[in-house]
Amino acid sequence: MQNYLQRCIDSILHQEYTDYELFLVDDGSTDGPVTSAMLYAAADARITVIHKEIPAYRTAVISPSARLAALTCSFDSDDWITPDATKLFVRAATERLRSGDRRFLPRRRRARLAQGRY
Repeated sequence: MQNYLQRCIDSILHQEYTDYELFLVDDGSTDGPVTSAMLYAAADARITVIHKEIPAYRTAVISPSARLAALTCSFDSDDWITPDATKLFVRAATERLRSGDRRFLPRRRRARLAQGRY
């Protein structure tokens, strides 16, 4: 599992698009990933380690910074992405927003944008 986690984190950190925050969720696992997560966080200011025993998909609920984010992505520890993945995701989302298509945004975010609020 440790090798998968390192590959996942490394693939995110080596993105061409670099304006993001990375939240690593410590869900109480005992097989060593917490130590790796803490080392990554110490080396990169974009990384925050969250210690909660919750499913990873709930990260946005517990992180104030993630709640304010216009866009979020979630990954499991055995996932990895290509270096251009985030850039392409942001570009596609930006194009959709510019065209007025907000269907991919959460309902509350769409309502706030409709009111002219970010």
